[in-house]
Amino acid sequence: MSEIDEPIYHVFFTKTSHKQYQKLDKLTQKKVDKAILRLQESPNQPNTERLVGHPEAGYRYRIGNYRMLFDIYPDNEIYILHIWPRGKDYKK
Repeated sequence: MSEIDEPIYHVFFTKTSHKQYQKLDKLTQKKVDKAILRLQESPNQPNTERLVGHPEAGYRYRIGNYRMLFDIYPDNEIYILHIWPRGKDYKK
């Protein structure tokens, strides 16, 4: 009998990030989906960087030419705030 591993972290989209996700091409959506699966295991991924002094997001995840900004909350919840093209001014 095999066990199905439950994700350690639960990932949620905000209304804004969900709209941004839906506007992405299918290939980029698949890359975002893979990134979310990795975040469910652990938010400490090689493509993740802590954002210091950012007014909205605490972390950034690199996905090709896109950046996914997110925050980690108690009870192992991760909220995706934005999915922006690389170069968008999100640093403060």
